[in-house]
Amino acid sequence: MNKRYAMVLAMVLVWVTVVGFSPTSVASEVKVAIAKENVIIRSKPSSSSAGQKTVKAGGQMTVLDGGTSDWCHVQYGSIIGYVSKDYVSLRYIDASSSASSPVSSDASSVSSTEKISDLGDPPEPTREGDSGSNVSKLQKALKIAGFFSGTCDGKYGEYTVNAVKAFQRSRGLSEDGIAGAGTIKYLFGASPESSSKYKTEKLDWFDGGSSAIPKGARFTVKDVRTGVTFEASRWSGYNHLDVEPLTAKDSAAMKRVFGGSWSWARRPILVLYRGHVYAASMNGMPHEENITSSNGFDGHFCIHFYNSRTHGTDKVDTEHQACVYEASKATW
Repeated sequence: MNKRYAMVLAMVLVWVTVVGFSPTSVASEVKVAIAKENVIIRSKPSSSSAGQKTVKAGGQMTVLDGGTSDWCHVQYGSIIGYVSKDYVSLRYIDASSSASSPVSSDASSVSSTEKISDLGDPPEPTREGDSGSNVSKLQKALKIAGFFSGTCDGKYGEYTVNAVKAFQRSRGLSEDGIAGAGTIKYLFGASPESSSKYKTEKLDWFDGGSSAIPKGARFTVKDVRTGVTFEASRWSGYNHLDVEPLTAKDSAAMKRVFGGSWSWARRPILVLYRGHVYAASMNGMPHEENITSSNGFDGHFCIHFYNSRTHGTDKVDTEHQACVYEASKATW
């Protein structure tokens, strides 16, 4: 019997020696998910859930409790969410490694010691589709804050939109993905040069007004009387803007402005485009041509500015102009 116990003890000692088991070695390991390719951290365990951040291939995320059979609950820097197990490999690593720190291999990554204040003055407001130095400065600030892992290329695309939304979510702001004055103020800790309260401008349509908002431009519309905002784009128009809501969500917001049904009634609005706010008027009836089929809006609608005219009569519409005047007294 003693000989049998001695044999069992010897086998245990050999097993401990081979696998390196010790009470402290298990405690010093942490489970990580390593991205096999670019993977999106989502707010919920669902592919339809909002994306918070994209982790590049090779990036490591700490695995937390609360996952599912198909999704890992992970932490990546300050971001906590879910990644699909199809795009990651799981393993244990030593806890002293920086598994939960953001990993970025792009050439525009910022120093871990850099501060947002080192970037200088806050950028001007920007939004999806914009490009240039204001966007790249925004991306660098988001990267420093731990919300952006892409290349700071100055192009406001999907990754930048998702990063802005994640930052807005963390501060309890409206998650619209637009780097407006309020979002920039929270991110940079100071007001941008164009204050959060814009000056309402009168845009004389036939005195340079038509070129101020070119074809293809995307902008934000705010209904003066309700405060409801939605996104839209100009696709055509000579005497005034011919406009479409960007998405079905924007169409639904616009429809609420008109009491739940489309109408030719005029409404005073403000149009925010590239840091400028213009007094304007819109109707709410889809009509004639459109180029977007997925926005739930069968046609386009009209936005009038100071001295703009209708296409049918080629005359100034007094009801639109009355709404433009009302809008000129409002502020964003």
